[in-house]
Amino acid sequence: MTSGVEGMWGNSSHLAEAANALQQQFPAPAAGSEDPEVEVYLCQSNHEQGTYDGVDWGGERAVDEIDEKVKAIEESGRHVTRFSITGYSLGGLVARYIVGILRYRGFFEKVTPVNFTTIATPNIGLLRYSTVFSTVAHNLGPTLLGRTGSQFYGKDSYADTGKSLVEVMSEKNGLFYKALASFVRVGIYANGIHDLTVPYVSAAFEPYDPFCTYDGKNLDLTFEDDCEYMLKSYRVKDKQEIAMIPVEPKPKQSIGEWLSSKKPAPIPGPFFEWRFPMHLIWLMILPITLPIFLIGVPTHFALSSRSSNARVKLLENDEESMTRRLIGAWAKLEAGFETAVEEIAEEVLPSSQPLAHSEQEMHSGIMNDDGTPASPKDQPKLTPAQHRMIANLNTLPNMTKRIVFIHPARNSHAIIVCRSPERVSEHRKGEGVLRIWAREMVL
Repeated sequence: MTSGVEGMWGNSSHLAEAANALQQQFPAPAAGSEDPEVEVYLCQSNHEQGTYDGVDWGGERAVDEIDEKVKAIEESGRHVTRFSITGYSLGGLVARYIVGILRYRGFFEKVTPVNFTTIATPNIGLLRYSTVFSTVAHNLGPTLLGRTGSQFYGKDSYADTGKSLVEVMSEKNGLFYKALASFVRVGIYANGIHDLTVPYVSAAFEPYDPFCTYDGKNLDLTFEDDCEYMLKSYRVKDKQEIAMIPVEPKPKQSIGEWLSSKKPAPIPGPFFEWRFPMHLIWLMILPITLPIFLIGVPTHFALSSRSSNARVKLLENDEESMTRRLIGAWAKLEAGFETAVEEIAEEVLPSSQPLAHSEQEMHSGIMNDDGTPASPKDQPKLTPAQHRMIANLNTLPNMTKRIVFIHPARNSHAIIVCRSPERVSEHRKGEGVLRIWAREMVL
């Protein structure tokens, strides 16, 4: 059985193309065959408004769904023997919480954990940059996005631990880490460029972004043969190499050609794919709709956050429900961990696959004169907690990181999972990425 969990404001249709890729890779076995059947299930309970309720409550709801699905499979005369899960965007954090619950309940004592995947997931939370927009987002996000916003920005205290949930889920030898470490394969898929929602540093939990200053010359990129957007390897060129690249003379242009070259790139999306005269009508009413949009969106966020906070309060006041939830048992669980420190320390986990690039290699070519990594303004301002998360998560065993490099693109966040190909043709660029993702899954 393999499950899928969608992202913020999302619904299961956002992973429809991913499900199709899996079904094509693992077709149903012929009648009478002893080959395993891959049952694909996309979680339904966390969608749109429900995604404001937090990673933890989203995970609890999804586990209830998984329980029902497993029960239905068993009642049909089949048996769940292996379990895989993929989370996209926020869904990756929810998936990490889900496997923690399943491990805590002993689910993996009977079912083998096989594939765990995050795709464009803020694994160390949302990042802060030296921009006005980032500053505003960090101030308003924890309020406008409900419990989830507080967890995204590390402003929460999970189960009164004094630590954010995202940090707790990254603690080495903790429940969530050990749940991830039990999977045969941990796949991390990150956009290297143009992801305006979840940048590379958080999706791949790396301390530095080698792609943020990409100018077409400073990186040596090699792509997979069957996917022009999946990186096979990359290397940051040094300053001497870049200086030796010949500069092609610009051809002479007429005034008309020069003006045409200055036209902004078309904005992808359904509005600009409308045929004449619909796109012109939309542009004509833009002066009216834009102010409504600028006022309406924050208002919508605030009202949705308020409704979510009310839902969560009801859940937390339900003592019967809380006793069944992981957060309700966390204090007792933490005490158990403390008494088992020696046992945990002695446990030997298989080593992870070596990363294709060490931190030193990653910084090569972006160095100061004294040999230290340069820190351009494009780099995120990581907190001490985020540095700890990066260090811990990079010790996960059986882990493979894949970098998707979709260029050019307005925002590659939706493209990586081919989220809405029928509405936005640009999203079809993600089809090859999903084929490779499905191919790399193990049975």
